[in-house]
Amino acid sequence: MADFIRADLRGSRFERVDLSGAQFRAVDLTGARFRGVGLSGVVMRGVELLDVDIHSEIENLTINGVDIGPLVNAELNRRYPDRAKMRPADPAGFGEAWDAIRARRNVRQYTDQPIAREYLERILEAGRRAPSAGTWQPWNFADAALSLLALAGWAVLATAAPSGCSSAQR
Repeated sequence: MADFIRADLRGSRFERVDLSGAQFRAVDLTGARFRGVGLSGVVMRGVELLDVDIHSEIENLTINGVDIGPLVNAELNRRYPDRAKMRPADPAGFGEAWDAIRARRNVRQYTDQPIAREYLERILEAGRRAPSAGTWQPWNFADAALSLLALAGWAVLATAAPSGCSSAQR
């Protein structure tokens, strides 16, 4: 078992690493990102949780002696009324869940305003890191603007080719 005492591991990347049973004392995790991390049975004492953003399933989460899981679920169900229907407990509930799924629509509002490159990069990074269906299959993304420029360049080259060239030679 390795011991890291007074070690500087800033910027380190841990992927598919088993740290179960590990102990962290006087450790600075400021700015750390956790994705696809199992934290079941974790006990935290004397930790500071400031500006923490958690997007996950929450059950049996106790903070300062209060189980906040039901509070979080109640708030999410209030915000998203169909959410509660997605957790059916009986056959009739499955019918309601199916009806909610069929009635669901994506709403998209488009503008002609460009999106800042930094936001596009953050969105693509989030998508790239997202696991697919419980596995770690690679994602591929294409920059549509660059693709269109490449196609436009190909079209210019194709129209400039001598008339005797076949499409395979272009």
